[in-house]
Amino acid sequence: MSITSSVKPGVLQVARAAGLSVVLLISACSGDERPFTEAVEVAQSDIGRIDVSVLDGTLTPVSVAVGGQLQLGITSFTTAGVQTDLDTEDRDWSVSDTNVATINRDGLLTGLANGEVDVNFALGSLQAASLTVTVSSAGLDGLAFIDGDTDPDACLGSNYGAVGSFGELERVLTDVVWSLDVPGAGELIEQPSTPGAITLVANAPGTTSITANSAGFSQTLDLVVADTLMGLSFPAGTRVVEVGESISLTVSGNYNRNGIDVFETLTDFVQWQVIDGTGNATISNDDFARGVLTGTEEGQVTVEAFCGDFRTLGQVVLITSDDDNDASDELSFEQNSPVTIGVAGSLQLSVSTGSTYDEDDDVSDDVTWQSLTPGVATVTRTGFVQAVAVGSAQIQVTLDGETETITVNVI
Repeated sequence: MSITSSVKPGVLQVARAAGLSVVLLISACSGDERPFTEAVEVAQSDIGRIDVSVLDGTLTPVSVAVGGQLQLGITSFTTAGVQTDLDTEDRDWSVSDTNVATINRDGLLTGLANGEVDVNFALGSLQAASLTVTVSSAGLDGLAFIDGDTDPDACLGSNYGAVGSFGELERVLTDVVWSLDVPGAGELIEQPSTPGAITLVANAPGTTSITANSAGFSQTLDLVVADTLMGLSFPAGTRVVEVGESISLTVSGNYNRNGIDVFETLTDFVQWQVIDGTGNATISNDDFARGVLTGTEEGQVTVEAFCGDFRTLGQVVLITSDDDNDASDELSFEQNSPVTIGVAGSLQLSVSTGSTYDEDDDVSDDVTWQSLTPGVATVTRTGFVQAVAVGSAQIQVTLDGETETITVNVI
């Protein structure tokens, strides 16, 4: 659908979008096309309701410090009540009292003075219910609690945040120092996108505790690390990478929860090392970018991933020269891993040769399909996946000695 610039001010226009007719009145004064385009957007996306939402785990009642900032967002729903995505940048945001707080068109609110403001948001003809935000200059007078899981799984990252008391208000703290009662009980990983939050990777079942410290106040949360992890594993098959190139390796943890096997991706929570052929490749242990292996010299390496006493069997990676490695030998799924389906759902997978999926090089009918976890999902010889039970399934394809694996999560 195209919207031309020949619309005359003050003329009623009808835009047909997604099978709906939207009557629009273009203002003769403003010259702002956004109400028009947003009304079309509402019709196209069948949006029936919008709510102002609070990001970054902010508590209710919602508050912000004088001089502080708060990022707000929008949750949108179709007329059938289904939640849908909505771009909230450069939108019509406003506050009831600009002496207390201001808000920009991207939903970033800045507190200016003690008081309350109502935050409003409009999209075309839709108006969200106001959200009340309290702006307060009250200082931190204690840590109220630590928000997070009290019975995390071993080797699976769990997120924690500290909540401070500011008079009668509570807010998530952004300046926190975290520690464990036993330093070797796990790893603490900072979250760059969420200041003050921490990810704990406990390395063994048992009891431990995590402590938050901020501005001279502290709070401790006792934890019982669940005894659910059965082992770590790599996808089957040999991986190949050229000298000077990199590939991302993955590792899964097999958890048994209430008798149900569930596979979780642990790539960013385990430690990585090359245990054989150290001169042929390096592997990263950078936070949230772990398991990236880079070939340095032609040959073969064996990689291991571990967390506490849990260790994988070695993963063999071949390091080839430019002349030896042909991208046409690689296999790539059309879908991105992991794929999620319902417990009664099904899915048609497709695979091609090459470093990325290409329909012209589709070999779905030529590869050998295998489910490594048939108790969770099965796969036919043509790549049709059928869910069996809740969990994570590994679906593997093989062609001329090359293998590739995709994770299918059944929920």
